[in-house]
Amino acid sequence: MGVTIRIHQDTGGGTGGAVDSFNGRTGFVVSQSGDYTTAQVMQTPDKNYVTDAEKLAIANTSGTNTGDETPLSVKTKYESNVNTNAFTDAEKTKVTNLSGINSGDETTLSIQTKRPLKTVNSQSLEGVGNVVISGPALTKVSSYSSAVINNFNTNTLTDVPNMQLTIASNGNYSFVSTINCSNDKDEEVEVTLAITPISSRNITLIDGTAQALTAGVQFSFVKQLQFDTQKKKQDQTLQRDFIIDGLLVGDEIDVQLNTRGDNVDIDNRWLTGFSVS
Repeated sequence: MGVTIRIHQDTGGGTGGAVDSFNGRTGFVVSQSGDYTTAQVMQTPDKNYVTDAEKLAIANTSGTNTGDETPLSVKTKYESNVNTNAFTDAEKTKVTNLSGINSGDETTLSIQTKRPLKTVNSQSLEGVGNVVISGPALTKVSSYSSAVINNFNTNTLTDVPNMQLTIASNGNYSFVSTINCSNDKDEEVEVTLAITPISSRNITLIDGTAQALTAGVQFSFVKQLQFDTQKKKQDQTLQRDFIIDGLLVGDEIDVQLNTRGDNVDIDNRWLTGFSVS
């Protein structure tokens, strides 16, 4: 069965190509002006129609692609497009890692909870405001006297009047004893501290040995006995340091002197003790 071909009349004087026959016809055959319709040209497995819209789409696509799209090429273009805000594989991994820890937006509190906290005296440095910084409490006990004592004379360790203090809090103490004095001879004097304990107990002496104390019975710390060379008829200051551990509230501490039989005039004097607790 033949196919009818519509012949275009060339009004410009041109002619089509001459053929001997076409489906049983002879003469000049020229193309029709305009597009052929699908009724005029049938599709076959090797020939398919492309509309104007499809042609435009092909042109647009071929301008960016050099071949068929693949999942990888689509993924790459999508991720690189600034308007998609797409995550790359590396970014997605980070998001996954974060979402495995966080259940929502981070807050100041959640961040503080996740990281190690520094504290001062068990108080956190986080938050608003000042951290109160305080150290151990310092306890001070002291006695002072300006009453003049003329011709203080002894051959044994003897309490110096008005140089006694009472312990106000339990602890280990360091003491400073200060005596302004004048000796009537060139001589050495001995100075130390003594305790009248409030209770019977053992304390540790400066050399590490234990010492038994009896309540109300004075004990002299002879292991801390110190010497001072006195100049005849010269005003001088006798100052010495002492350490006593394990003192209790109510213990009485005295300064003791041994003038070795010489007369010593005593002026201003004081005893001060400090304990850190």
